[in-house]
Amino acid sequence: VGFVIIGELEVMKTPPPGAVKEVLLDRKTGNGILTSALKDGEGLTGSHRARLTAWDMLTVEEFLQGKSTRKYSERFAALLPNGDTDTIRKVYTEEVTTLARAYEIYTDHTSRGLEGCVAKSPDSLWKDGTAKDIVKMKLKFEAEYRCIGLFEGEGGVGLVAGAAGTT
Repeated sequence: VGFVIIGELEVMKTPPPGAVKEVLLDRKTGNGILTSALKDGEGLTGSHRARLTAWDMLTVEEFLQGKSTRKYSERFAALLPNGDTDTIRKVYTEEVTTLARAYEIYTDHTSRGLEGCVAKSPDSLWKDGTAKDIVKMKLKFEAEYRCIGLFEGEGGVGLVAGAAGTT
């Protein structure tokens, strides 16, 4: 029986001679490199490598059905039973019991340039689409825009907006 690993493909910059640690590239840069590699059909250069950070694993049958009846804790435990490799690793996970601790982790992640974190119940079941018992903790901010024009498009009316206070 096959399986489907769910995660995010990241790009690592290999260290220069004499240095030991690789550097995880930010998402925008990494995605640009991956897009280029796909377009060229040549793969990544010697100075970059791809790594998958995984957070879930389903059977092919579960994935095709769009749901799993196994708890997240069971699926996560089955992921990489022999440990991380050079090309795939389990996502950092910490069990928390308070919202305050979840915010501490979120603050640490965003202060290091990461996007945020995800809070999941160990009992949650996987289902394709939006899950009610999984919470993404990401930076959110408000912005004001001024409408500076409308245009008619194929599917209706479009909006042209400019940042408030700009011309």
